[in-house]
Amino acid sequence: MQLVIFQVVIEFRKCDDRGDHHVGVLMPRYSVAVMSDKARYEWNHGITPRLADVIKASGSGRLSSQSRGLTLLKRGVRTSLTFRNVRQSAVCQCSM
Repeated sequence: MQLVIFQVVIEFRKCDDRGDHHVGVLMPRYSVAVMSDKARYEWNHGITPRLADVIKASGSGRLSSQSRGLTLLKRGVRTSLTFRNVRQSAVCQCSM
C-alpha cells in the first residue's frame, strides 16, 4: 500500500457587520497550519468534503472568484490532526 499526500484547500469564513467573508487557502503537501488569535477564534475554518478543488493555475495559494487561469485539483486522501489545550476551568480566560 502506498501513502500519497495531496494538496487541499482549507476554507476560512467570517460573518460580521461588514458582510460575509470567505477565503480559500491552498495547503501544500506536508504543510502545517498553526492558528491562533483572530484566525482561530473569529474565523470558522475547515476542509469541505468534495472530489476536487478549483485553484489558480499559478499556484499562489490564495484563491479569488474573480481570477482567471483556474485549474481543477483532484483530491485524494488527506489526514488532518488537531491539537488543542484543554482549559482547567469552566470559564475561558482568553481575550477572545
